[in-house]
Amino acid sequence: MVTGGNAGIGRATAAGLAGRGGRVYVACRSQEKGRKAVADIAAATGNDAVAFLPLDLADLASVHSRPGSRPDPCQEIFSPAPGHSS
Repeated sequence: MVTGGNAGIGRATAAGLAGRGGRVYVACRSQEKGRKAVADIAAATGNDAVAFLPLDLADLASVHSRPGSRPDPCQEIFSPAPGHSS
């Protein structure tokens, strides 16, 4: 699962994982932008295991509803945080 996977670093991360054959969930608030990112990433990488996951990190109900909604276990969550560096 890549939060913010519809743009910027999140999208690049999602595309990189998909390009390596990973199953990727593009998690973001906007259904329109998320579905477009999924279609673009799948087309660019040839990986059909890319899916949109509606998620609004500012809405706790949205966050709490996610764990049981995926069809398979999530191994990693990538959450690129703009403005933060390590």
